[in-house]
Amino acid sequence: ACNAHANRIMQLSLDMQISKKDEEGKMTINIFGNEKFISAYDKLRALCNDLDGTYLLTDSSDGAPNINMFTEDRIMFWATRLGLANGMREMESDYGIIPFPKYDEAQENYRTGFCDDMSSVFVPKTVQDTDMTGNIMEALCILGRQDIVPKYYEITLKNKYFSDETAAEMLDLIRDTAMFDILNVYTMPLNYPYSLISGWLVENKDNITSIVKAQQKVYEKTIKKLYENVEKNWS
Repeated sequence: ACNAHANRIMQLSLDMQISKKDEEGKMTINIFGNEKFISAYDKLRALCNDLDGTYLLTDSSDGAPNINMFTEDRIMFWATRLGLANGMREMESDYGIIPFPKYDEAQENYRTGFCDDMSSVFVPKTVQDTDMTGNIMEALCILGRQDIVPKYYEITLKNKYFSDETAAEMLDLIRDTAMFDILNVYTMPLNYPYSLISGWLVENKDNITSIVKAQQKVYEKTIKKLYENVEKNWS
């Protein structure tokens, strides 16, 4: 079973390379002329639409409506986020976890992304003691890493949601290959570049070259505007 959130992460997993740096080191959109992007999309479209055994959720959810299909043994694979594992704790059948797939065997590492919700800390430019502010932020991050993350990761995930040794190994593999794409972090203010392919897959669009060219121009403008706003408020 596939869904919009899972297909967004597939862009990282399959190394579709939707962003890159320009000569100045700034991020740019990288979809027009990107053969890897087109090829990976074609693989996903075939997976989601051309196989009788695949179910593609047609709304923009994170796959939560599929949870009963999985816990009732009506689907074999369910692409979703880790947080929904809480709903499988009473499941009678054994289940496991694997990373999102690679593009092909030549891809060196698995690549794991994050859902839409990511934590950020913003500091007003009117702050007087920037050193103190930085020290407090760093201290909070250290405490979170030492006290909160281990309890959630080692106790909740490994022992409550997943209890076998193989699942623990897979969780470590997923965590070790987790990464952020800058366009994913800024996807909301940039008008959702990481949601691009979700709608195309639902509509089963099999030739996206012309669409990609138009979207490239749109996102180039939104990225330029983002940089202008950041630079204006940074000074």
